[in-house]
Amino acid sequence: MILQASSDIIKNIPIDALWGVDISEISEEKRMDTIIPIGQLHIVYNFADPYELMVDGSYKQVPNKVLVGQLKEPAKIRYGNTIKQLGIAIKPASFYRLFGQVASLYSEIVIDSSHLSFFSELHRHVEAAMSDIDLTPLQQLEQIASYFRGKTFMETDAMDLDGMIQYIENHDGGIDIKEMARHFHYSVSSLERNFKKHMGLTPKAYADIIRFQKAVLEDNPERLFYDQSHYIKNCKKYTTKIPARLKESKEISVRHMLGLESADFIQ
Repeated sequence: MILQASSDIIKNIPIDALWGVDISEISEEKRMDTIIPIGQLHIVYNFADPYELMVDGSYKQVPNKVLVGQLKEPAKIRYGNTIKQLGIAIKPASFYRLFGQVASLYSEIVIDSSHLSFFSELHRHVEAAMSDIDLTPLQQLEQIASYFRGKTFMETDAMDLDGMIQYIENHDGGIDIKEMARHFHYSVSSLERNFKKHMGLTPKAYADIIRFQKAVLEDNPERLFYDQSHYIKNCKKYTTKIPARLKESKEISVRHMLGLESADFIQ
């Protein structure tokens, strides 16, 4: 079972997705998985068998509470026999407003979040919701969303990051950095420096991730690239697969992070 909270559940709170996975007796082909760059940070809780992350050519066990910073490249993981996880996806600007933490501090890393003091209240709320046997899985997600509804978050948006992210998304990731700098009244160097300071990625690197995401769901994905070979190159860069293999993939994270199996979600 794979659940994603509906837009109504997360409406008016600064998170992008709230999801849960509960699968017993995983087939061998689904135990191998890939976490791909999608321009967000993820807080992930594991309540079942340990799972492993590929680090420097070998697998190492992942803690049961982790913060996955923004990634530039895909990361390989391997599950055990069962999966029971809860995940929260948050854009970098919202991460700062919620927790007072600059996203760039956590770029390209997967770290144990059990001892991060700014997560302590969230951890208690998640554990209480997930251990309540009287709640359905969807009600558990609603309980976790209630934590964010009751949380005070900073209104300050350094350098209009939300506006910049929206600008990039409105252009399907196909930005001209000089035009973007002019739009936000920055020099190119100032835009790149400050954007990376807060986001952990340059505007171009972030835009490339967004462009690929949007292209995957297009009937004609090549329209967002110079040509088909450029699209294939980006597909391999972010998922390790060519497009034809991508849609055949059984990997849970690849398919659902890219929205390839939205029908499997309870909306």
